[in-house]
Amino acid sequence: GDGTSIAITLGSSVTLAQSFLVCTWRDADTGTRERRHTFTEELTSTTITLTRNSASFATSVTCEWYVYEFDSSVTVQRGIFFC
Repeated sequence: GDGTSIAITLGSSVTLAQSFLVCTWRDADTGTRERRHTFTEELTSTTITLTRNSASFATSVTCEWYVYEFDSSVTVQRGIFFC
C-alpha cells in the first residue's frame, strides 16, 4: 500500500487500559462508507495514527474518529479476529 499516514495529538492523554478508538472512513466526494481500501488505526496514550494501506483507488477519504475513555472501574480488552 501507499502507507499514507497522519498522526493526531489528543487534547489530553488517555489511559489505554480504559480507552478505545472508533473510526469511520468515508469517500471524501460522496460521503459513503469506504470499503475498497484498507486502513490502520493506532491509539497511544497521546496520539492517534491513521494509515491508508492501499493506493489501488485514487479516491480521497475522510476519517471521523472518537476516543472513548472510561473511569477507573472499567477495563477495556482488545483482540484481533482474522477470517
